[in-house]
Amino acid sequence: MSDPTTIPTEGQAEVKADAQVEATPEAKTEAKTEAPAETTSSVAAEASKTFEEVKKKLSEQLSDLGTHVDGLSQKLTDAASQARQMIEKELQTLKTQHPDAFARLEELRQTGDESLDVLRGRLDKLAGDLEKAVSGFVSTLAEQAKKATQSVTGGDEPAKTETPATTQATQSESAPPAETDKPQS
Repeated sequence: MSDPTTIPTEGQAEVKADAQVEATPEAKTEAKTEAPAETTSSVAAEASKTFEEVKKKLSEQLSDLGTHVDGLSQKLTDAASQARQMIEKELQTLKTQHPDAFARLEELRQTGDESLDVLRGRLDKLAGDLEKAVSGFVSTLAEQAKKATQSVTGGDEPAKTETPATTQATQSESAPPAETDKPQS
């Protein structure tokens, strides 16, 4: 068909004419601008549709999960209730089978509570006595220290502690100024 001398058939002529129209620069520009616009809007519409479908599926799955969790919660509550009833029933059976053991257990509980109360009372009294003894010792120690201080100083006056600096200061206040041998000018 590349030979220009051959005469094209009817179908070949249409293909050739379409190819020439598409080959013009104007046709190429029109084709380029129309194709992306159609593609972009169709992709956006499809993406929106897909997003809505995914959103709907997720919403349904969340709803199903919520229902499932509620069902499990109810089953757990029922199981706990049944377990409590079974334990209470077993406990009643044991109480009827071993009344003397349960009576002893109750007696030990009461004795333990009473003993704990007695122990608390004794500990409180001991703490009070200890506090009185310590404060008495501290006050006696303070009185003894005061008497020892008074006996060292020899009177009612509290003892003074003298250091070399205070001794020198006391002497300089009470003694007259020393005369110097230097002639006065």
